[in-house]
Amino acid sequence: MRRLLRGHRYRRVGLALALVGVFAVPAYGSIAHLASAGPPYTGPEKNLPHNLANPKVKSGFHYTVGFMSPIASIVSLEAVINGARAETQKLGGKFILLDGQLNPNLQASQINQLITQGVNAIMLYPVNPAALLPGIKAAAKKGIKIVMEDTPPTAGAPLIPGTSTDVLQGRDAAEYGIAQAAAKADPHGSFVNLGLAVPVPLLQYGVQRDTYWAKKFGMKFLGTINTTTDTPAGAATAMSAILAKYPSGTTVFAYNDQAAEAASATARASGKSSVKVWGDNGEPVVIQDIEAGRVFGTFDSDFTSIGRIQAIATYDLLTKQNLPLPKQISVGGLAVTKANAGNANPLGAKGTLPPPA
Repeated sequence: MRRLLRGHRYRRVGLALALVGVFAVPAYGSIAHLASAGPPYTGPEKNLPHNLANPKVKSGFHYTVGFMSPIASIVSLEAVINGARAETQKLGGKFILLDGQLNPNLQASQINQLITQGVNAIMLYPVNPAALLPGIKAAAKKGIKIVMEDTPPTAGAPLIPGTSTDVLQGRDAAEYGIAQAAAKADPHGSFVNLGLAVPVPLLQYGVQRDTYWAKKFGMKFLGTINTTTDTPAGAATAMSAILAKYPSGTTVFAYNDQAAEAASATARASGKSSVKVWGDNGEPVVIQDIEAGRVFGTFDSDFTSIGRIQAIATYDLLTKQNLPLPKQISVGGLAVTKANAGNANPLGAKGTLPPPA
């Protein structure tokens, strides 16, 4: 979004919702240079594993996996798909991608389609988990292994019956990282959340946790204003409302990177370029915007490893190795500002990102 709306590139990422042992961890840095006096990370994801060991490949073993994405055109979810596809094919599996197009009814039909096709396993990120409960139950009854993504999104929550494990973006650790860096850049500043009115559990949880952590780091919470549409125009309208209602706000936490782009452009156009706008995901174009000073920061989540770990978990289940699997696994990531954007690893595409410190 080089211009305010950049509609031709904007994708509906609000509903996307974001490790060692497989890749060597490159020297992409840490949040140490951004650290602010405050609590160390003690959130619910702290004690979760952040990776799975490489499985032993069984010669001649072939299998078919259905991958159900809520929407395949989202940049961050493309990274999940790429990671899952590459690992599945490396392990000898056939990979079937189904795009849910943000339609829970379509996904309900798709899971039944995969059952009919006789897949061995399903990797699943539901638009609306409730709509898929009958399909999940039917798949489990057929012996189909199901590996979830961010469902449920919170560490420690019980798994949906019939599912085997849940690979998390690590939203709580991401909000901690953003809050830590934001408090360093804007000590005792006043912040506003720019959210999405669509009731997506992962995004709702993110807003709750960025509020919690920012307050822990000494920032003042002013309020939340939601966009009713997951578009740059909607985010720009919400940002205008934020500037009007909370003129003393100095930091804005947007629900994703593209919303941050629109919000930051709106602030600049309104003569409020000093407002520090944060995104969340770590997409490549936003990293470029951070380097250019158009967005203040984001959290770079390891979406590539989400897919890779889902694929390894699936193989472990089908080949009965390294069991039992952890109930939940949370991937790594780090806060990115202009200070470290030049060495960023967007979405973990260049190698595994570290777990939270």
